[in-house]
Amino acid sequence: MDVTHLFEITATMLAGLGLFFVGLKEVSRQLTALGGSRLRDLVTQASANSAVGAVWGVVSGFFTQSGRTTSYVVASLVHTGVLPIRRAMPVVLWANTGCSLITVAAFLPTESLILLLVGSAGLSYAYEIPSRWRNVSGALFSLALILLG
Repeated sequence: MDVTHLFEITATMLAGLGLFFVGLKEVSRQLTALGGSRLRDLVTQASANSAVGAVWGVVSGFFTQSGRTTSYVVASLVHTGVLPIRRAMPVVLWANTGCSLITVAAFLPTESLILLLVGSAGLSYAYEIPSRWRNVSGALFSLALILLG
């Protein structure tokens, strides 16, 4: 392996880690900004019982591809008071099931979908279109950065 190839691999890994950690930090910040009564009501309804919380856990684990990322986002929601701990537990516990579904979807071309999400959410966030969804588009853009990283 030549030095150029090794440098390219190292640079790609560093870029991926940078995108991943910026995405994690921004998801937390955007969800904190969304911490109004409307989000609180939505999250409370989405985690009203253990079965619905489990479904949200599987879905979040699948899309974030990381139980740790899901735990981090849910911990941010708990920390901001948006989600009670009791209702957060099924989401965290079932996130790894969603992560394992990634192996089923591994043969699907997800890179194009992730790039589409980065572009559309990034444009929506940058130009605040629509303005009332600024934090939602910021959270989606941050999630897209996590997936891209």
